[in-house]
Amino acid sequence: MSVTVFLSYAHSDKFFAELLQLKVEASNIGVWRDTRSFRAGDNWRQSIDKGIQSADALILALSKDSSASHYVTYEWATAMAKLKPIIPVLLETCDLHPKLEPLQYMDFRQHSDASWQELIQRIREVLEASEKVDDVPSDPEGGSIDGDSITETNLSEKQVKARDEIKAYLNRMGLRLVSFHIIRKNINKSYDDEFLTTLRKTVSEFGPAKVRIRRPKPNEPKTRDGIKLV
Repeated sequence: MSVTVFLSYAHSDKFFAELLQLKVEASNIGVWRDTRSFRAGDNWRQSIDKGIQSADALILALSKDSSASHYVTYEWATAMAKLKPIIPVLLETCDLHPKLEPLQYMDFRQHSDASWQELIQRIREVLEASEKVDDVPSDPEGGSIDGDSITETNLSEKQVKARDEIKAYLNRMGLRLVSFHIIRKNINKSYDDEFLTTLRKTVSEFGPAKVRIRRPKPNEPKTRDGIKLV
């Protein structure tokens, strides 16, 4: 199982976590989850940080207890900071942190075999769309274009459309970044590098990224330009 997802959940939801692990691992996807009922100090943080760093995505089990849990909040916030894809799974109606509200959750309040199949498919789609990020130097133009160039207050109709499409795609997939290649593949094939580079510099919510492709194909570059939410 080379692909691994990190499962973030409240201890009270451990029976669902156990079931999820069985279902997901049956599809040859590894699951990392903390099974300890007592968590303490730096050792816990180091273990969690290592688990999230090694995972390809994070599944977040949403419930009243997990929404109130500082541990769960730390886990998804760490995953978000590390630009890991997040797949929220709703177990019961609960309050959501503002950072999680834009993400499209999967409704498991009354789950079935079809729900599990949909989750597995979602994991695979997210992993296909996500690519590892490389650190890039700060944009010397501060993420905007100076002088008489375009600013976010007067975006063209095409730029507004592209901005909204990219943000909606990122939120639907639980991603924090996306490569130009994936934008053309899954959003709009007409968005060339020049257009996307200008858009990235113009929209204040977008930042530069260099992404490493997971499995390079022959004659394919090892890195690609990308857009990340900042």
